[in-house]
Amino acid sequence: TKTKRGQVLFANDPHIGFSQPAVWYEAHLNAPGLNLYGFWLAGFPFPQLVHTEHHAIGLTMFENDDIDFFREKPNPENPGQYEYKGNWIDFSERKETIRVKDGQDVGLTVKSTIHGPIVNDGVKIISEEAPLSMWWVYTKHPNRTLEASYQLCRATTMAEVKAAVQLIHAPGLNVMYGDRDGNVAWWAAARLPVRPAHVNSKLILDGSTGNDDPLGYYNFSENPQAENPGWGYVYSANNQSVSPSGIRHPGYYLPEDRARRIVTLLEEKDDWTAEDFKTMLLDVTSENVPEVVASLVPAIDLSGLSVTEIDALEMLQGWPGNFDLEASAPTIYNKFIYHLSYLIFHDELGPELFAVFNGNHLMKRSLQPLLANPTSVWWDDVTTTDRVESRSDIIQTAFHQSIAELSAQLGQNPQEWAWSKVHTLEHNHSFSAVPSLKKYFNVGPFPVSGNTETINNMLNHWQPDGTYEVFGGPSTRRIVDFADVAGNSWSILPTGQSGCVMSDHYQDQAEMFARGAFRPMLLDEEDIKKQAVSSFVFKVKK
Repeated sequence: TKTKRGQVLFANDPHIGFSQPAVWYEAHLNAPGLNLYGFWLAGFPFPQLVHTEHHAIGLTMFENDDIDFFREKPNPENPGQYEYKGNWIDFSERKETIRVKDGQDVGLTVKSTIHGPIVNDGVKIISEEAPLSMWWVYTKHPNRTLEASYQLCRATTMAEVKAAVQLIHAPGLNVMYGDRDGNVAWWAAARLPVRPAHVNSKLILDGSTGNDDPLGYYNFSENPQAENPGWGYVYSANNQSVSPSGIRHPGYYLPEDRARRIVTLLEEKDDWTAEDFKTMLLDVTSENVPEVVASLVPAIDLSGLSVTEIDALEMLQGWPGNFDLEASAPTIYNKFIYHLSYLIFHDELGPELFAVFNGNHLMKRSLQPLLANPTSVWWDDVTTTDRVESRSDIIQTAFHQSIAELSAQLGQNPQEWAWSKVHTLEHNHSFSAVPSLKKYFNVGPFPVSGNTETINNMLNHWQPDGTYEVFGGPSTRRIVDFADVAGNSWSILPTGQSGCVMSDHYQDQAEMFARGAFRPMLLDEEDIKKQAVSSFVFKVKK
């Protein structure tokens, strides 16, 4: 009901770390009873992203919390035992051998409890002396992902797709669906644990009593989902979602930014076309960023600012939050946010934990509400013992540092601090670890628009040197128009279809991807023959 041609429009651009060769292998399979177009992971027999003349499937990560950590209580008289529900139980052990090329084998003893393996020695930042065990949904059930993928390809009804989705237990996925019959749906695919009411799954739990153990699993009907909702669309952007009965399952969800922007755009009109979807997938505006700027600017004392600082501040104040290549405000904003986060968190966390925190979803979700909260204890610099820093103190210091560093990096004129100069994408081949091979195997770099948490989600870290090297983003962009599946469906790969550096198709899509171009996904045999530039035929001798 929201499309110009009265049929379902479907789009998907799952975000994955960029690499060369690219993540997906794209192919069209046609055989008696089979006509599908899909994207394969290496070594996996069925496509995870797929469309047929009947339906389309897309994926994003659900980001649910399917791991719990338990602090175990060792027996002080027998280090080979731990306490569970009043009894001393022997740790289980198994031997693993890691074979090392041109080196000695490495022996590893994996020690486990009833909850799972002990992870202290495997995770460097764990400072606990007590053994910590890891309970993980993924290891508790048979893996039926292969079966689910097969059924998703062969399904002919929405009910069959929904049944296949329920075979997936972990990691959690948002499965997006649309079909030629006018159906749209979204299901969160995962086995979701029922935890005791007192348990906070983000904290380390008590393994000795059994009181913190998961109680079982919710029925699939309690997974977040929507089928043909009255407002006419479904979406997922790794954001927090709610089950049909209102349960908010714990997780490591992304902030609302992309989801909010998607809803804003979809609500604006009821005549969507495939061309409109191309524009939406390339959208680089954040509605949250201007709100962040508006909360920070009043805290800056204007009286002592330099001409360059005043110019930069005016750019931020008038900025609608678009991360376009020619804009300078994104460069100022990202530098400013880095220094703010550093001044807020580094004094408490230290360098190692700050680096971890700076690269995870909790930082993204925490920052906007924290920046708007003048009473937070985080504003104080705990390394200064003679004073308590205020929110204004930290914001003022961060702004001065940011403009000084940008002036040294890019010159005194903020008009010349274009986002294109600092925000780049290079597709790294594993051979680039050898410096002399890097220029032959890497693809790029390209200046790219967008930022972390815009719809065109170009993932980067805030970092001190003022450059933002994109490490992940849309692993493909796909659009399927059920008004003309064979003739009006579109995709793009980040680099090319071939992993062979000598092939013409090694990087022939890289420049197109960087500038936001698409190419058709052809299903019609005559169209394919007309546009083919080469063919490769296998003939089997009987």
